[in-house]
Amino acid sequence: MVVLAAIAVGVWALTKVMVIVLPVIAALLGATVLGPLVHALRRRGWRPALATWAVVAGAAAAAGGIGYALYLQARDDAEAIDAGVMEGVDEVITWLVDGPLDLSREQIDAAVDRGREWLGDVLASGAVGGAVLAVEIVAGILLALVLLFFFLKDGDRMWAWLCRRLGAAAGVHVDAAGRRAWWALGGYVRGQAIVAAVDAVFIGLGIWLLGVPFVIPLTLLTFFAAFVPIAGAVAAGAVAVLVALAAEGFTTALILLGVVVLVQQLEGNILEPVVMARTVRLHPVVVLVAVGAGAALAGIVGAFLAVPVAAAATAVAGYAWRRVGPEIPQEAPVAEGSPPPSDRPAARRPG
Repeated sequence: MVVLAAIAVGVWALTKVMVIVLPVIAALLGATVLGPLVHALRRRGWRPALATWAVVAGAAAAAGGIGYALYLQARDDAEAIDAGVMEGVDEVITWLVDGPLDLSREQIDAAVDRGREWLGDVLASGAVGGAVLAVEIVAGILLALVLLFFFLKDGDRMWAWLCRRLGAAAGVHVDAAGRRAWWALGGYVRGQAIVAAVDAVFIGLGIWLLGVPFVIPLTLLTFFAAFVPIAGAVAAGAVAVLVALAAEGFTTALILLGVVVLVQQLEGNILEPVVMARTVRLHPVVVLVAVGAGAALAGIVGAFLAVPVAAAATAVAGYAWRRVGPEIPQEAPVAEGSPPPSDRPAARRPG
């Protein structure tokens, strides 16, 4: 009970300093991706600082180059996509007026005006809060970049220093458990990239087969939105359906909506749990429960962090259980009339 209470207090304290926790987690996830490249250069004789600068600069240049190429490709389509979305909204309004709901144009306009007034009041009342949030986001990004550099450059030495301070007996176990948690985080990043790629490929294929325009921009939007739990997939799917509605009509939009919903359901309920089970070695049930619990506790951020946190915690707990947990005997059939098995706990493993 004391341990559980301490964990609960620790989680509550972390939620109060999310502006620090999120950059640290982002830097750790980035280090799991770029760390092998830094170690490969260091094995070839590069100094740690030079290897880190080369990898970070190369990753930034690659990301910037890909982003610029995508910008050039989608620049001419941006206004057309925006116009297509607005035409799709107009089609929806027309359906609400002329369709089975039989709403009047005045009712819809009044609802839109009330929504605009509410949004304006929210923005006006939250102007200061929005400015503070923008500053926190910029500061968090800069902090994550700085932490990423030092994690890549001095992560091994910092970890070794921590293990030495814990003593020879505890340091060995902390080091082993920590390395298992590190590999679990790397598996999460790889698994999420696989899920996002599959999601984008199949939805993009549906967009192409249905003849909806802007295939490449919508496919890229689907890929990057897949990294944002829940909201990202919904937003990307809504944009694709609205463009289809404006360009190809109601039937095509309805078919694309079915494709998007089907792919997202398969991805969320089958593909993601299975992929995460292989990359982070978590059972699909654990992945589903973790995502649901994270979303309930902390919204989108909690859903995004639930799987890596669960993977790291499971890796550490698994190592601890193998070291100090009791040996669980295999269940054997009990013959009729034989005495019941003893309730005495089994002997512990040696060492």
